[in-house]
This record gives sequence, C-alpha cells and structure tokens, in this order.
Amino acid sequence: VACGGAFGDLNTESKGPATASVCADNSEVERIRAELVIPARAEGRIASSGAADGSALAVVVGNTKALWEPFQEAQRAPKEAQELDPLDSYVERKVNAAVEEACRAYAISPRDVLVYFSHHTQPGKIVAIQRAAHIAGLAYLDGEMSHLSIHPTFGPWISLRALVVVQVLQPPAPGTTKALNDPVAPGARQHIGELMALAIASFGSGNKLSQAQPTDPESVAEPVWMPWLRARDAVASACMSDEQIKEHRFCEEQILFHYQSR
Repeated sequence: VACGGAFGDLNTESKGPATASVCADNSEVERIRAELVIPARAEGRIASSGAADGSALAVVVGNTKALWEPFQEAQRAPKEAQELDPLDSYVERKVNAAVEEACRAYAISPRDVLVYFSHHTQPGKIVAIQRAAHIAGLAYLDGEMSHLSIHPTFGPWISLRALVVVQVLQPPAPGTTKALNDPVAPGARQHIGELMALAIASFGSGNKLSQAQPTDPESVAEPVWMPWLRARDAVASACMSDEQIKEHRFCEEQILFHYQSR
C-alpha cells in the first residue's frame, strides 16, 4: 500500500482529510492537496492485500491541536458525553463520515474502502500507523530514541488516527514524496534518551501516581505520566522553535485528557 497523509480537525463542516484518499488523477490530487491543512503523498510501500496486483492507495489521517475545540463542542451533546471512550468514538464518527462523503463524491463503493483506526488493538485490526506515516512522508518516526512521530511543522504534537485503504485506486507514482530526515538535534539525543528511560521506569510502577515518595513532606507524588510528557516536550524543544511550540503544543486540558485517560 502506498500511503498519503493529511491533517484536519476531524470536523466534517470543513474539508475532510479523507477526501484526499479518493483522488484518481494528478490534477485532482493537487487541487485537494491545496485545500488540506497539511498534505503529503507517498512513494513507500507496506504489505497489502488490496487490489489484484497487490497495490492500493492509502491515506494516513491524523490531527493537530485543532481537534480539541470541535471535540469539546461535540461533547456538549448528552449522548456523546456518556460514551466510554469519547475521543475514539468522535474520531470514528468523523473519519467514517468523511469516507462515506468521499465515496459518494467519487462513485466508489464503501465495500472497496477499508478503515483501520489506531486505537483498535484486536487481531486483524492493528496497523503500524507510525510506520505508515513515516513512509508517507507525513511524520518522521524516531524509532531509536523517543519512539514518537515528528511532523516537520507540528513536531511531536500530533495524533495519528486512522489508515484509510482504497482498494480500487492505484497509489501515486514513486518519487512524489521526499523522505523525511531526522529533525531532532543530535546534541539533544542523550537527554531525550535519559528522559525516556525515566518514563519507561515510571510506567512499570503500574500506578496513576509514582511510587517514589517525595522527600519534602509538603510535596505530592507526581502523576506517573509526567515523565512521558517531559520526554515529549524535550523532543519538541529539540526540533521546534519557541514560537512553534507555543503555537502547536496541545493545550493543558488536551494534554491532561490524553495522558490521564490512557
């Protein structure tokens, strides 16, 4: 499967990112690419059982901090507010709606489109979405140190949500996407590695709060996820300017939701 990628706010009132997955000719690809917030087309391949010749078009769908406001707006509806995993459910609704709209617009049968969500962990539904985003030229996968996907503009402040496979469309021609280079400054790698080691150790405690007792009687044990946030912030500092971090870092409420609910 050749992968392309797009970021949007998962709000169907705007141009849906999944629309890019059904482009069949180059002129239409370029037009829709211009309408997306962050476009990417790919030349890499991952294993596929798509079209008869073994190739198919796939699109990596993700979001930036722009997801948060429309998600919060949706949560005001009583039904959505009662969902067990509200964000995952919201993502599924928006991505599926965008795929259905795109299928109607380009006369593609929904049976020919497969959607794999990154939060699905059942056998047969798991996809290496970070690897797919790397192949697509969408986000560099730092597989050696932080294990984060790093976007050229948004840094590590992205979430990869779904892989949409259009089995009846051929992938873009090779050579349309430039491979991403490691954006992390070499001098920062040792520090990031040390922070990741602390994060992994804290995760092993299995508790919401770190098992380490504070030396100051008035201090409070920090949440077990705080070392993970420090590592992500360190990666951001190693590849983004202060202005970029201020603009693209998830808001505090969004950060708490992601880390506390996982």
